[in-house]
Order: sequence, then C-alpha cells, then structure tokens
Amino acid sequence: MTSLLDLIAQLIGGGLSKDEQLALHGAILKQITSLTTPYTELGASFTQVATGTEVTVTLDNTSWCVVGQYLVISDDTGATLVLTQGKIKNVVDATTIILEIDDNHPDRSPIGTIIPENAKVGITGAV
Repeated sequence: MTSLLDLIAQLIGGGLSKDEQLALHGAILKQITSLTTPYTELGASFTQVATGTEVTVTLDNTSWCVVGQYLVISDDTGATLVLTQGKIKNVVDATTIILEIDDNHPDRSPIGTIIPENAKVGITGAV
C-alpha cells in the first residue's frame, strides 16, 4: 500500500487526469479514515428516530462510553457517510446505551431508516 504522504505528494505533483485525481482523492480519504478508527460498531441495527428522541442502541462494547458524550454513527465506505449522531443519556450495561438523537447533520438518515448492524461508532469527530 502506498503511504499517505506519497499519495499526497502525487496529488500535489500534478500532471494527473481528472479520473486519476478522483482516484487519488479516494485513496487519500480511505487512508485518512483508517487513521481515525472508531471505538466500536453497532451490535444490532436500530431505527432512526426524530431529533430529541431517545433510542436504545446495542454496541459491541460500551467500556469507553461516558454519559453526556456525543457519538457519531457512520457507514463503512471511504466517504464515511454520517448516518446519525447523538448524546449518551445512559450506559445500561456492557453492550447497551440510551442515545438521545441530536442530529441536525444535513446528510443524516431520514426518520424510519434502519441504521445497520456493524455501522461504525465513535465520539464526535472520531469517525
């Protein structure tokens, strides 16, 4: 795998076609995304609810979760699409939290969307 610095150098070096630039941007985003590893994944899917509503969320691991902490849940593509975000209201047990959806992100999933199992979960800004 080409290092992130080498990819950036190629981009800065110029002389690339539009398609080559787009491919290089994708490779750079993929490496940057891998540097910001999320804390865990969803252990089960859940249905997106309205902002201000609480939802029970199953994670693979809640050992790092703190009440009041803001989370972002994203997909697993190179683009890292934000699915939803919110604030931890309660850590129920080793795999369950209560999340208050606090989501004014313009690209968030509409109400009723199934947020899939294995979606990436991290503190806001970590995914």
